[in-house]
Amino acid sequence: MWSLFEEALLSAHRQTECVMKPELYAKFVEYAFSVQPKISEQYFHSKVIEVIRGMCKNLRECYTLERTFAGFILDDMNWCNTSLTGDMHYGTICGCNSKSRVIGAFWDAASEAYAKSASGHVYVILNGSVERPFDENRTFSRVELPLLKYPQVHNITVKLVHSLTNTEYYHTCKSFNILELARKVMSQNIGFECIEDPAHLREHSNFKEVTVRFQFSSVFYQ
Repeated sequence: MWSLFEEALLSAHRQTECVMKPELYAKFVEYAFSVQPKISEQYFHSKVIEVIRGMCKNLRECYTLERTFAGFILDDMNWCNTSLTGDMHYGTICGCNSKSRVIGAFWDAASEAYAKSASGHVYVILNGSVERPFDENRTFSRVELPLLKYPQVHNITVKLVHSLTNTEYYHTCKSFNILELARKVMSQNIGFECIEDPAHLREHSNFKEVTVRFQFSSVFYQ
């Protein structure tokens, strides 16, 4: 499995483009998901990484990309850091930085595979205490949502959580931003529901907005 991952990184080093393409991780991601047990209830998320780490990854109360085989072993890993790669230098002709998206490309590839595997009733946790809970520049909107298709996916429930300390913004299920998400979902004949601050999430709601998932990722993940 490591050989497939390293093959992707070496391919990036050989390519002539500055920005790494998610397709270069395709073989690694495909293999990782081929050994992944089927997930019954999948969760997606955006701008709530601390909630996800607390409830889904640590307490295992829900299943997200970070709990898949590929997501678990690479979560929070920075393979631009040579001290972690045995002094191996990975990257494109532009190096291993925010511009080259060597790390961000992997998460786009993994997010695509995760979304394609979704079926039935899926859930989305969004941060109601930021300016745009449903942000079209984030991975959920850019990569995952367009791949959630009927009839494979028949219902999407948004769980809108709010910070206990940040009160500058307070979106509800009736806010325009959430209704725009609802419109996109229902246009695909998928059922839509929104719940505000469900009880099982309240104890994890003292979160800070994470603006960068990885130090060298130019596109924010979740």
